[in-house]
Amino acid sequence: MFQGYLDGLINGKIEGWALSVDDEHPIFVTLLIDNVPVESRKASAFRQDVKDSNTSEGNCGFSFSIPERWRDGMWHDFSVRVMNANYILPSNGLNRFRLGVGKSEVERYRLQMEALRTGSVTLSGEKELQADAPIALFAIFNKTGNLSWSQRRMLQELNDRGLSVILCQSTLEKFESFAQQAAPYCAKMIFRTNFGRDFASWALQIDLFRDEVLSAPYVLFLNDSMIGPFGSMESLFEKFSAGGYDVFGLTDSWDRGYHIQSSLFFMSKTALSSPAFWRFLYSYTFSDDRDEIIRAGEIGFSRFLLNGELKCGVHAPFEEISALWLSRLEERVNEAIALPEGAMEHGSLDERQFLHRRRGHVDYAVDWYINKASNLREGYVVNPQHTFWRELLLDYQLPLIKKELLLHNPERAPILWSMAQVIEDAFGAEAIEGISHDARLLDATIPPLLRVRDRKARSKK
Repeated sequence: MFQGYLDGLINGKIEGWALSVDDEHPIFVTLLIDNVPVESRKASAFRQDVKDSNTSEGNCGFSFSIPERWRDGMWHDFSVRVMNANYILPSNGLNRFRLGVGKSEVERYRLQMEALRTGSVTLSGEKELQADAPIALFAIFNKTGNLSWSQRRMLQELNDRGLSVILCQSTLEKFESFAQQAAPYCAKMIFRTNFGRDFASWALQIDLFRDEVLSAPYVLFLNDSMIGPFGSMESLFEKFSAGGYDVFGLTDSWDRGYHIQSSLFFMSKTALSSPAFWRFLYSYTFSDDRDEIIRAGEIGFSRFLLNGELKCGVHAPFEEISALWLSRLEERVNEAIALPEGAMEHGSLDERQFLHRRRGHVDYAVDWYINKASNLREGYVVNPQHTFWRELLLDYQLPLIKKELLLHNPERAPILWSMAQVIEDAFGAEAIEGISHDARLLDATIPPLLRVRDRKARSKK
């Protein structure tokens, strides 16, 4: 009386098809896990393959999500039967799944945390870790013993926003001096050996202060990969609050797989206590390899949470901000054409690399913008925090610049000739002085235009 097939577990869901031989109307099927009825639903989704090989119209497909209670790291058997009948759908016999966190993952996580705690020092700051207040988990690496301008500005901004700060510094070098400077802004400070980078710092902060973190209305995760803030971050906090998000970041990227970029992101109380988040933590192996951190950290983190039925979003969605950038292509090209002869103020190329020294940078800038636009239109990935820095600053009111872009410019973008003027016009001369301070502290190359300003500032002293 019935036909059908249980395809199995596909992309995290149990799928198949079922129909009645004698009745053209869709029938109901029931999912059983370990012989326990879990859920029933109508098999009415369209299946082209069934229509092509059967006399039916193909409206007989079904798909079941696996409830959280069965995502416990243990092996489970499953089957699907026609509701109110004894007909079990045939299958390939591979009706088993293991999802979630098992004992081996829990033990590995425990050992990783134990190793991190053993190599760390925890100190109290001058602020209180207030109950039921939002918390910022700030992961940094600074072995100079002195707060950078950006770190101090960010700590002050977090204080002004009412967040209790738990800081984790991934070095023990000169930590006493650093702790003395950071203490006025922090509730707790952790100093540890440099292993596992940001995700290890965040995991250690959560492990040491789990009760406080899980009771917070939301937690802000951030690192020190940005320079700034040059001004208020109010627009970012407002969009997170107004949107009712569980996970909310600055930007998203399709580089190597879709993910929310991890330089700064919010998590709600719901997200922090979700099984999806803890599955990620327990399954993540800390690494110092950047590619592995992006693959298993940023991309893996986003996939766990997106599959956990949480509301995720970003301040500047890639599709939106890339379209805005493309709409201004002619303006950017005309700016480059109007550059004075001999302009070499982009900080990435030496003038000896140009065939025509007087107009070399102008030609390069025009080509760079046109090629970048072509790549965007054809679907090639770009780092939004590098390419769309001006839109983030001005249109999205995000007073931050990626440190790597400003100090090293890995994409060799012809934009640093104008960046200093854009920042100064929007946020004042103090922002330029702050950038110069951070560059000197890091012993990094300051882009040429900033170097000129920096020399003038020092000569006045």
